[in-house]
Formats: sequence, C-alpha cells, structure tokens
Amino acid sequence: MSAWRWVERRQERLAWAGLVVAMALAAALLLWEGRGVTFFVDEWFFGFGAATSLDPKSLFTPDNGHLAVVPILFTKASLELFGATTTLPLRLLGIAAHLSTALMLFLFVRRRLGAAGALVPAVLILFFGVAADLLIGSHGLPMLLAVATGLGALLALERGSRRWDAAAAALLVVGIGSNGLALPFVVAAVATILLAPAADRRRLWVPALPLALYFAWWLAYGGQGESDFAIANLAGLPAFAFDSLGAELAALTGLFTAPGIQGQSFDAAAGKALAGGLLVALAGLALVARPRAARAALPALLALLALWVLTGAVAGPARQPESARYLYLGGILLLLIAAEGAFASPYRSRAALLLAAVCAVGILPNVRELDYQAPFFREQSNQNRAVLGAAALLPAGVDPTTAIEYSTFAASGEVPDMGFQLVTYRDSSGRFGSPGFSLGELEATDAASREAADRFLGRALGIAVEPARGAPQGLPAGLEAGQEGGSLRLRRRCLAFAPKSPTALLRVPLPPGGLWIRPGDGAPVPLTARRFGDGFAVDAGAAAGGEASVLRLGPGAASRGWEVQLAPRQPVLVCAA
Repeated sequence: MSAWRWVERRQERLAWAGLVVAMALAAALLLWEGRGVTFFVDEWFFGFGAATSLDPKSLFTPDNGHLAVVPILFTKASLELFGATTTLPLRLLGIAAHLSTALMLFLFVRRRLGAAGALVPAVLILFFGVAADLLIGSHGLPMLLAVATGLGALLALERGSRRWDAAAAALLVVGIGSNGLALPFVVAAVATILLAPAADRRRLWVPALPLALYFAWWLAYGGQGESDFAIANLAGLPAFAFDSLGAELAALTGLFTAPGIQGQSFDAAAGKALAGGLLVALAGLALVARPRAARAALPALLALLALWVLTGAVAGPARQPESARYLYLGGILLLLIAAEGAFASPYRSRAALLLAAVCAVGILPNVRELDYQAPFFREQSNQNRAVLGAAALLPAGVDPTTAIEYSTFAASGEVPDMGFQLVTYRDSSGRFGSPGFSLGELEATDAASREAADRFLGRALGIAVEPARGAPQGLPAGLEAGQEGGSLRLRRRCLAFAPKSPTALLRVPLPPGGLWIRPGDGAPVPLTARRFGDGFAVDAGAAAGGEASVLRLGPGAASRGWEVQLAPRQPVLVCAA
C-alpha cells in the first residue's frame, strides 16, 4: 500500500469516527435542551384536536396547507403505545431523522470531496441552531422527515438500479406524506434522472408516483380552506429569493448574530451582503471565464429555486426567509451545491478546504443559538401543562365548547396553540392521559405558567361582576386581607376600606359564596383576580360606584383559593355574598 493511500484511509477512519462522536453529542444535546418539552403547535391537533380517529378526513385534512398523514400516524401510534404524558418517542424519532439527514449529507459530500471534506459541513448541520424550531421537541418531525427522506431519495437515485429507484420512490412518498418541504426534492429527482450520463426517461416514474399521489390528495382534500397564495407575492419572488439566499448564507457562516446579544437573534444583514457579493462574483466569472456549469449541481440548484418559489408564493408573517424550516432545507441544499461546485473546480482541494473553513466558523454561533432558543420551548410547554392542569380542576358543568387556549386572551410571548375545545381534550385525555401538571406541580411551576393557568380558569369559569340581588353576609372568621395606600377596618364582619392615595389597592380572599362589594359614589372600581399566579392576571370587570355588586364562582376545586384585588378611588365596603 502506498503512503498516500495509507494517509487517505487513515483520514477516512478519523472522519467517520469524528462523525459518530458528533452525532452522539448532537443527540445528547438535543435530548437535554428538549427536556420537559411536551406537544407544541400542530402536534396538539394530531392527537387532541380533530385528528383523534383514523378516518380519512382526520388523516388527510391539510395541516397548514400540507399533507401530514405520516407524522399524524406516528403521533397516534405514540399516544396509543406510550400515552400523552411523554413525547420522548416522538422526540427520538425526530432526532433520528435529523441525524440521518446529517449522515446522508456526509455521504453525499464524501463522494465528491472525500470524508475529511465532508465532516465539517455534516457537523454544522448536526448543530444547526438556527433551525432550533425543528430540532427542540418533536413538533418539527414533519419537516425533518420530509428533508431526511428527500435527501435519501437523491442518494438512492445515484445508484441507478431498479431496486434503489424503488427505494427512492418510497422515500419520496413518505416525504410528500410528511410535509411540503419534500416537493423541492421531487424537482431534484426529475433533474437527477434527466441529467444522468445515460439518461433513461423511463425512470421518471420515481418522481411521478409521489407527485401523482400528492395531486390526488390536493384534489380531494388540499383545496379545502383558505390558501395563503397571493398574486402580489409573485411580484416579490426575486426579492424573496435574494433574502432567502442571504438568510441561508448568514445561517451557514454564523454571521446571523452579534457579540453581546445574550439571547436568540437572527440578523441576515451580513448574509445579504455575502449574497450580493456572491452573485456579482458569479456574474463576473460567467462573463470573463465562461465556465461550463457543473451539471451535477443542477438538481440541488433547481431544488433550491423550487424552495424559494414555493415558499415565496405563500409568504406571510410566519413564512419568511429566516423561518427555521426554510433555513434548514435551504442551508442543506446550498451545501450540496457548494460541494458539487468544489468538485468541478480545478482547485478541488482548496475549494474543499475553504468550504470546511466556512462551515467551521458557523458551528459555534449555531450551538449558541440552539442553547438560547431552547428555553422558549420549555417555557411554552410549562405554560401548556399548567393550563391543562387547570383544566383538570374544572367541574363537569363548565361549557364543554370552551377553547383551551384562545389568541385574544394570550399574553405577550405566549403561543396559543391549544385551540381545541374542552370536550375534545377531555375525550383525548381519557384515552391517552394528560401531560398537564398535577395540583402540586402547578403550584410550584414558574410565574408565567401559573398566570396562564389563571387566565384560562377565569375565562372558563366566567369570572365577572354582576349586580347584587341579596343582602350581604359576614366574612368568614380569620380571613386575611391586605391593602396598600389606605386604611382598612372591620365593620360588622365586613371590610371598610378608605383609599388615601391614587394607587391604593385592597386584596381580599374570595369566600366560598363570593364577594359582595359596594363602592361609594364615583367611578367604577376595577377588579382583578388570581388563583395560582403572583400577579392578578384575570380581569374580573368593575364594580359600579354607588351600587352593590357581587363577584362569585361556582363550587369545585377550580373555584377555591382565589384572591380578588380592588383598585378603588373612593371608600368601599366588602362583605361575603
């Protein structure tokens, strides 16, 4: 064996060892950062919304415009086998899909630039923190499956045998059945077949099969509901494509954030500058040197263009170039294009080294971004679990059509993703259990989650002030009230409060029968309430000045432990109702 061959084989073994270590570290990091994360956004509807059965409508109804039958089936299987108290099986499946994508990227680049040249780009994707929205928890499973199966299909097509063509078709079918991010890979599959050295058009059945199934679904189910497509978006496609290129370059190079920002951030300004310079350089190269385009790069390039067109046509506030799902797929396709370009270059070794260096610079910022974005998903999961724990306290008589979460009542930074009704949740939790907090866990969780539980209970119980229709009663013995900025005294087992400052407040525990409130003449007195939270997050209305009002709740565990805060500008008398 020659010395050069020995060095090459040693590099190969070291690269594979490095990849295995990086995959293990990435899996461990994602499991750690996703600790405590439960279902999120679309996942709730896969198991707790309309998709609680296996009828065709529940399986094939579009999920934000996408066919998602595969992740829906995975979610149902996990619920049936493991219940709703854990999402670990789905998280492991998502991590496996992500690791598979990095492995296939490594294999793809290895065929062009060798194992050493493929290692760093694969490691970058393993720790691609700008795509944390897909990698933390299990809600990114549809997109991860679409990308993993699409990339696997392209690798299978390169084999050129009937067996591998069948595998590619099967992978594309799974991808199409997971999310629309698989569509650019269908475009790439067509290009791969047509641009092969010995092109065999009969192989076009491979992309035709998943595409036919997709259009059959779209005709039967996909046209239901409103479409996000807008004619105005077509005029903005060039700008959207340029912004997408800039965002993807910023993500790969790590130039999306700035020093001193201790939190998640994404600024594509540097990436757009790179995009502009890259386009000028390519245009100049084409004019001066007139190089032949690397045919092998065309499938990935066409897939990237398809991604930009498909996403730009439905662009909106939630579908922008810096969205995690677009950065994930776009970044991978750019790496494929770069690998093909380096392979076709007469300076292949230097180009491979440059690609590895650029990716190496981008790893640390992406790891940092992964760590900064993960707390958001844990916080959202805590809030969801707190709300579901509060729902378990509600009596049977509460309106069953009450939405678990409703956007109108969401606090700043809160994602109201549990829009299904209480009756649906009760049916599903009866079958699968609930990820909701127990009473003890709810009382011990963070303040934002406890306040989210209070807002839900206030809405479900209908806490509101109403005119008094009976005489007041004495407050229970031992009731402890608090006040700020006034004087408080006990009068005939009622509390008489006289404010002495514009910011005066009176806080009174809510007795079992409710509160009887009579302010003096003047402006209405605002009332807020709390059950678990530190702050008084529930708006309970206002008691009219000069009139007696009542604030009461029905019986049950959800009605116990409430405290009411009054902000009067005039004397007020508070008794039991």
